[in-house]
Amino acid sequence: RLLNLGRKHGRFLFSLVVLSFLSAALLAQAPPPRITAAIDNAQRTTIPGTHPPMARQANDTGQVPSGTKLGGISIVFSRTASQEAKLQALISAQQNSSSALYHKWLTPEQFANQFGVADSDISKVESWLEQEGFAVDGVSRSKNRVTFSGTVGQVAATFDTELHYYTVNGQVHYAPSKDLSVPAALSSVVQSIMNLSSFRPKPHLKAKPSFTSNQSGKNFFTPKDVATVYDIAAAYNSGYTGTGQSIAVVGQSEVFLSDVEKFQNAAGLTVKDPTLVLVPDSGNSAVSSGDEAESDLDIEYSGGIATGATIYLVYVGNNSNYSVWDSISYAVDTLIAPIISVSYGDCETDLGSNNYATLNSILEQAAAQGQSVIAASGDSGSTDCYGYSNLTTAQQEALAVDFPSDSQYVTGIGGTEFPSADIDGGSNSSTYWESANGADVISSALSYIPEQVWNDDSSSNGISSGGGGISTLTARPSWQTGVTGIPSGGYRLVPDISLAASPSNPGYLYCTSDSSYWSSGQQASCNSGFRDSSTEYLTVAGGTSFGAPIFAGMLAIINQKLHSTGQGVVNSTLYTLAADATTYASAFHDITSGGNQCTAGSSYCSTAGESEYPAATGYDEASGLGSLDFSNLLGAWPTIPASSLEPSVTTLSAATSTPASGVDDTITVTVAS
Repeated sequence: RLLNLGRKHGRFLFSLVVLSFLSAALLAQAPPPRITAAIDNAQRTTIPGTHPPMARQANDTGQVPSGTKLGGISIVFSRTASQEAKLQALISAQQNSSSALYHKWLTPEQFANQFGVADSDISKVESWLEQEGFAVDGVSRSKNRVTFSGTVGQVAATFDTELHYYTVNGQVHYAPSKDLSVPAALSSVVQSIMNLSSFRPKPHLKAKPSFTSNQSGKNFFTPKDVATVYDIAAAYNSGYTGTGQSIAVVGQSEVFLSDVEKFQNAAGLTVKDPTLVLVPDSGNSAVSSGDEAESDLDIEYSGGIATGATIYLVYVGNNSNYSVWDSISYAVDTLIAPIISVSYGDCETDLGSNNYATLNSILEQAAAQGQSVIAASGDSGSTDCYGYSNLTTAQQEALAVDFPSDSQYVTGIGGTEFPSADIDGGSNSSTYWESANGADVISSALSYIPEQVWNDDSSSNGISSGGGGISTLTARPSWQTGVTGIPSGGYRLVPDISLAASPSNPGYLYCTSDSSYWSSGQQASCNSGFRDSSTEYLTVAGGTSFGAPIFAGMLAIINQKLHSTGQGVVNSTLYTLAADATTYASAFHDITSGGNQCTAGSSYCSTAGESEYPAATGYDEASGLGSLDFSNLLGAWPTIPASSLEPSVTTLSAATSTPASGVDDTITVTVAS
């Protein structure tokens, strides 16, 4: 209609421009149907890898009763080879400043229209599930999964498997006992069946051993210390605090807002509550011991660095088959924030290839939507599978890295620490720390403190070191190049950068009601500043769990300065900046001492674990590119072209929906920021 009217009224060129814009941005061709045959339950196709590695027969304690109800099960749809190629090309163009698609992010609906499955295929899957007795609960905005509920018996009959109980480390879990299968007609669209297991990823939090601290001269980190050591304070002085930005912290537990408020008061911060977001259908909101502390510290330190940002806690309820993976999926499917902070993970061996492919596709969607995902690299050094009792000893002692920090769509954060002589009463302590003089000083760091790779391994306490190494599942990304120290090879190196992580050198102060992380004898957390008023104990921990929310806070500040609505995968920028020798020397602290190799002795370490990975000049698998001088990094960060800052929305409205041929018609075109 516009084309014909344009010819009549001399607006032919304008009409072509409008049509071209609409065609490219809004009217991308919908995915074609892929389910072309009748769904016949007798013709089956097995989905490899849907029996989780942690469900070992040796730990099997019997079947789950068939009448047990399960909610939130998901069929996750795969992308075609053509869709995947187009998505890879899109993400590459979105990070190429010379491309017309630079920082042109998709909404979940636009993602669905290009990379989801056809509506007709979704309808066929829904009808099939209902015929099998399931209740269909919903379809994701990005049209890449259908959520449904039913009984264990229905699951067994429909997917040709059994759900069994498994006892691991004294805890009872359930999971499929063998790989699932689906009718062959669905094999072209089904990637996996999720939420049939109660095994959850681990938080990367290391509690500090029991201690007392009352005018003891010990030094600890608070957000203001972090700001001093990593030169964030200069950004604050320029008015950059993350205002107008938002960060989604993902977790597996509700929190008490009073803990966050106590932390903010004790740290000298403005009290600003996070927004708590319970993932739909994940059960009732509940506090989970062991996970509550993780959610607390992630909120406290992301908001403690980006003091002006809005912090969301996206968490799952008490449905045991939901986990932080669902929190991530929800944060992506709702596009809740441009930055996602993840302090959980799973070693690649335990995760398995099917889960990796399924979960990595969610992170790929985040990249296309402009979301930056920041993830802790783990706390078990070069042997990330250490402590997984469901794995063999050889698997636990083998070199391994952690997901999702190993993803090409994620910035992985490793760990550093400060030499003990520079922390507590050593020869250099007074150089870097203000004296307490008999009273607690909340912000006592004086300057940057030279770092080494975090490695507190010992024969008595086991492995306590920053994760890093070489992925066996993720191919080497194109951006991971150009920096001294990066070895040749075809697979992703982890981590990308590192920040302080040791629970002892110096350890972070935080506040939590999660007593599973309290010191022995501790009665409370932060009811007298950072102390327990009755015992005077502090709540102290470490782990790469702290680095992820801290860098997420830094990124929120960068986004504020750039007026950015999101930057997607920021690794290409980090590695480009590090490839310039001058910028690397000013914006990064190259960590050249220590290593994350296993040093806890032969009962923990294999020969390979004992030798990999030492720190070196430039990039290394123990500390990545090193830590940051944030003020210099902020100054060096490339500006975003004005055309990329605020995507416009074009709408058209006609005076009549039934125009007559040859008669003038008025069409209003509105372009809004």
